[in-house]
Amino acid sequence: MKRTKIYGSLIVTILLVVGVISQVQAQGMEGMAYSTEATLYTMPGDSMIVDSWSKLVRTDDALSMILKTSGLVPDSPYTVWWVIFNNPGACSAAPDGDPTVPVCDLDDVFNADGVLDPRPLPRISFVWATGNMSDASGSATFSAYIEEGEAPGFAAFGPALQDARGAAVHLVVRAHGPTDLATLFEQMNTAEADGVNVQAAIHDPF
Repeated sequence: MKRTKIYGSLIVTILLVVGVISQVQAQGMEGMAYSTEATLYTMPGDSMIVDSWSKLVRTDDALSMILKTSGLVPDSPYTVWWVIFNNPGACSAAPDGDPTVPVCDLDDVFNADGVLDPRPLPRISFVWATGNMSDASGSATFSAYIEEGEAPGFAAFGPALQDARGAAVHLVVRAHGPTDLATLFEQMNTAEADGVNVQAAIHDPF
């Protein structure tokens, strides 16, 4: 890869991070912000995606995220969705059966037949975060922001964000290709019935 392309990618990433931090500071929120980082995994399969990462910044009443990933179909539309578990303590028990370690996973979202059937106690929400096109190499970068009680885009289900510091947050990458110029806006701004979830990152609260 040419150095100019590498430097260009770094500059875009730096600008996005600065934008996320500035957006948080501009809100004048109380309390210290803290962040977590997570690698992305394929859906299904749970295979780690090389050269992928996500960062989630939490304040008292808002979330900001930046996500960079690869392995996508080149030059195609994608969306990222907030999957928010506002009450993670009510999620499924950890795999080792320890009831003191809540784990929010697909068992809380789908029933045994694979049909969307979110359990009520975790207070789950699906909210559009952002959309973008992958580049010619199948990579893409996304950034988004959400405040408690507000849905910045299409809310597919649930009460949106209720507890920025305490919620478990999954960032889900959804494919909408191939590109259709006639419906490109819908492809990058809605759930679309023919969309497919392809990647995810998990951010548990401290």
